[in-house]
Parts: sequence; C-alpha cells; structure tokens
Amino acid sequence: MKARNYTFDEMCYSVAVDIRSLGGSIKISTVKNFYSGVGRSTVVTVNQINAWVASFNNNAE
Repeated sequence: MKARNYTFDEMCYSVAVDIRSLGGSIKISTVKNFYSGVGRSTVVTVNQINAWVASFNNNAE
C-alpha cells in the first residue's frame, strides 16, 4: 500500500480488480472486511485471496 502510495480504499479496489482478472468474483467491501478482520471469511473468499497471493509467486518465477 505504501509502496504505491495508495489509500486503504484504493488498495482494496486494486486487490479486487486483480482477483477479478484472475477469474474470481469478489467485492471491494469483502477485501476491506478480510483485511480488517471484520466478520467471517468464507472458503470462497479465502481461496480467491490465496489465488491472488499465489499469482505473485507465479510471476516471480
């Protein structure tokens, strides 16, 4: 977030867009809640975020 000088809202938007580009279907509010630890995360949400994180590892190789 700091590396790109994003606000929290911009960072959450960027994450949601990235996940959608990978074939996921996630809302910005879901990313905000996951990051903030608000509410319960569903398996689908966690899997989509895991796929997003894994995409960084795939791009690094």
